[in-house]
Amino acid sequence: MFKKSSPISREKVTIEVNCNNRARLLNALRKSGIRVFGAKITPKKQLEITINHFQCEKTFAICNNLCYTYRVCSSFGARTSVASLVKRVGFVLGTLAVVTLSVFTSNRYLSVEIYGLQNLTKSEIIESLSSGGIGVGAKKSEITRQAVIDRLLQIEGVANCEVAVKGGTLVIRITETADKTPKPPNQSQIVSDCNGRVSQIVCRSGTAKVKIGQMVKTGQTLIEGALYSTEGKIIETVVAVGEVVVETNHTFVYHATDQIYETVYTGAQTTITSFNLFGLTLFSQDSPYDNYQATTTSQTLQGIIPVTVMQTTYRQTERVLSSKTVDEWASEVTKQAEKTLIDSKEKVLASKYDTQKVGQNEYQITVVVTTERKIS
Repeated sequence: MFKKSSPISREKVTIEVNCNNRARLLNALRKSGIRVFGAKITPKKQLEITINHFQCEKTFAICNNLCYTYRVCSSFGARTSVASLVKRVGFVLGTLAVVTLSVFTSNRYLSVEIYGLQNLTKSEIIESLSSGGIGVGAKKSEITRQAVIDRLLQIEGVANCEVAVKGGTLVIRITETADKTPKPPNQSQIVSDCNGRVSQIVCRSGTAKVKIGQMVKTGQTLIEGALYSTEGKIIETVVAVGEVVVETNHTFVYHATDQIYETVYTGAQTTITSFNLFGLTLFSQDSPYDNYQATTTSQTLQGIIPVTVMQTTYRQTERVLSSKTVDEWASEVTKQAEKTLIDSKEKVLASKYDTQKVGQNEYQITVVVTTERKIS
């Protein structure tokens, strides 16, 4: 009964050996049971032999022991044929994918180029076009050049435009109106938008109706758009222009307990990378954590097909009992209140807080922040 050999056992390898005693090498191979299917001398006086693939390691070991250098010239057999077939199949599939993609994108806009912008921004134009179904991914056959022009002329600030199609690119050149920025309306008076004390007055046009140190209320006139005679009569109406600085107090009320929990990071985090192509999001995943904070960054890669790459980092959080005292919490919320006012362009002059127990383990924290507000 004969044993059928496997495809791997029928695989052959041709090796080129640099040796000065060919007979010694062939004899060593024969004694080790290595079958040599062919041997010849190359033009460079080296010995070229063909052996079974599964005996390669043993052959290499013999060459190393004899201090002979070698290299694999070629291999042939069933496994090589399969590998070659796999490569060819991969090439064919890749070619089919490229052809399919080309057919899919040949009738679509793949990018939008906009020129001539001065006051308008590219994002404004893209957003307006997208709301009308015009943009990357849209079919050329469904959108005419005139439809694009009509859409662009609806944008405030666009006086004229030219539209061209170059391959898969929609090219737009815009001529803006002389002045997109509207002129500020004439002010007949400047009024206070808060209660407080006036600390500074700069009146460039009109008449100041308050004095430094005076307490004012919301809605009170600070600068009037009029000029008065010495008798107190209006002699001319002008635009009220100026700036009044008012010191005002902001009150914030917080409720807390001495059994306060904080949200802290555990240190565990996972980053998920996803892609957006023609409005379709690929490889997006939800957070693997029940409690987490997420941060997402994105970058658009401009090419034949614009792709937006998004990375979302999920950081695991947990709620733990805080060891802070009520005064420490009051100090922290005071800083938060100050930051809120600084972000709204007010100058913080002073701040204070008061804590009052209103129940078992419950406190009310009242924060008063004094700021300077510029009114113009």
